[in-house]
Parts: sequence; structure tokens; C-alpha cells
Amino acid sequence: MTAASEALTVTLDGFDVPGSSWRVWAATGREGLTRLSIRSRGPSSRKCLVDGLDALFGTEKVEFDVREGGASLDSFFAELSDYFDGSLTDFHTRLDLSAGTPFQQSVWRQLRRIPYGQTTSYSELARRVGKPGAARAVGNANGRNPLPIVVPCHRVVAAGGGLGGYTGGLDIKRFLLDIERCSVTNDDFLMTK
Repeated sequence: MTAASEALTVTLDGFDVPGSSWRVWAATGREGLTRLSIRSRGPSSRKCLVDGLDALFGTEKVEFDVREGGASLDSFFAELSDYFDGSLTDFHTRLDLSAGTPFQQSVWRQLRRIPYGQTTSYSELARRVGKPGAARAVGNANGRNPLPIVVPCHRVVAAGGGLGGYTGGLDIKRFLLDIERCSVTNDDFLMTK
């Protein structure tokens, strides 16, 4: 976006996660799915997504033309429904990850390579992006992931066997790992289907 007068049209809508008290808010723009936010249902959950869009585009001044609902998210929500019922293991929705730094984008690409039902450690992910000593930086990139679930940062766990962190909260991370039937152990790369 080169001029503040050029509005970025963002469509957003929400999806209630079956069997939980969470709602996934999704935003899509010209280039694809731009942002997801997983929060407890309630009026503040939508605000988290809109605030996240502002943060995602950083210092660039973007005028958002936010529209509620619309068919542009219907196919993604169908995929999301299939994911939550266990019948979808890989998302096909077009993604826009352009707002990240080159390092963040490399981490997010590697996250997309972690197979459904498997986990890896932050240190192993750092090795895979060519920065073997950068586990903490990888964790920070995970925390800035604009598309959790689709870019599966929940599949990254601590090398010592713990869950590590998760921007949406550890209860959501546990829930997602349970859907994929992952268990967390002390191994660097886990396969637990």
C-alpha cells in the first residue's frame, strides 16, 4: 500500500469452535486469508482481530474498510469445520503472510511443513530454518504468527517435553493438539497418531 488513501478492504467473520467456548475470527483481503484470532466468545474477541490487523501491518498506515460477513470466508469456514471434526489435515485456503519479516516468513513456511498429528521442538524448528541457535527467535516468530491453526504453531513444543507457549493460551494449544491426537513427550520430533 503506497498511499493512505488506498483502503485495504478486509472481510471478517467468526466461526464458533464446536465443543468449546471459543470463536475463531478470520480476516481476508485481496491476497488471501490475512489474520485469525482464537478467543473466548464475547464482544472483545472481534476487537482482538481488528487490533491484530493494525499490529500486523506495522508502521504502514493502512485505512481499513472492514466488512462483516460475506462469501469470501465460507470455503475457509467449511475447511475449519472439517479440521475440528478430524476429517481435514491440511488447509488449502489461499494465505497472505506478506506482513511478516523474512525470518518470520521462513519460520511460518517451516511450520506449514509439520505434518498433522506431529510436533517438533522450538530448537528443531530453528535448525530447520538454518538458525540452530535461534530457538527463542523462532518462539517469537511463532508468537507473531497471524494465522494460527492454518500455520500450525501449536505443533511446536518445548524440547524438554512441555507445551511451551501459545499466544491464544495453553488451553487452546492443548485443545488443538488433542484434536490431532498429539501427545507431548521429551523427543525432539514426535509422531503420535
